[in-house]
Amino acid sequence: MRLLLTIDTFRQTLPFQNEKVIIIGVMEINQTNKKKYFHFFTEWDLGNEKEVINKFYEYIKVKIGEVGLNNLNFFSGKSKVLERLFVVGFNILRFDIPILTQKGVEYSIGTVSDLNSLWSSLAVIDYLQAMLPYNKMKFKGMSWERFSQILRMSGQKVPKIPLRGSQVKDLYVNKDYSSILKRNKAKLLTLYSAVKIFEKEKS
Repeated sequence: MRLLLTIDTFRQTLPFQNEKVIIIGVMEINQTNKKKYFHFFTEWDLGNEKEVINKFYEYIKVKIGEVGLNNLNFFSGKSKVLERLFVVGFNILRFDIPILTQKGVEYSIGTVSDLNSLWSSLAVIDYLQAMLPYNKMKFKGMSWERFSQILRMSGQKVPKIPLRGSQVKDLYVNKDYSSILKRNKAKLLTLYSAVKIFEKEKS
C-alpha cells in the first residue's frame, strides 16, 4: 500500500515555532486493484488542529493494522501478496514527519519514542532527497515548482500547483479554504506523477 502525503501549515514566524497544521492530504493507492482514494484532514472541517492530528494518526494506525493483517493472512496462505506500507512525499523527512511527530507529542498521541517507532516502521520515500542530483545536490531552489519542472522533462503530464506555499498564510487568514485544498490536492497529484515515472505505476 502506498500513502502519498503532504501537509500545509499556517506559519506565523519560524518553522516549527507556533506553526499550525491546517490540512493533511493523503492519496491512498491500493496495490492490488490500483484504486486511488483521497483523504483530507482539515482544521476547518474538524474544528481545531488537535482533531486534525488525532484523526490522521487514527487513520494511519488503521492502515498499519490492515497491512499487518494482510501479512498474517499471507503467511497462513489466505493472501497471495506480502505488503509493506510506503509513505511517499516531498521534503517529508525534513518537514512533514518531524512536525507530525512534534504535534503528536504535544497532543499526547504518543511519546517521542512511540512516534519515532511508528514512523520508522514505515518505508518512507522522500522525492526531494531523490531529486537532489537534478539540482546540483542543493536543497536551495528545490521547491515544488522545481520538482514539477523536473517531472515534466520526462514527458509526464504533471498538474500545475496553484499558488506558492508562502501564500497559504494569507489564504488561511482570509478563510479561502477551497484554494488551500486545491493546492494540497495538486501536490498529491504531482506526487502521483512521480510515482508513475519512477516506480512504473500504471494509471
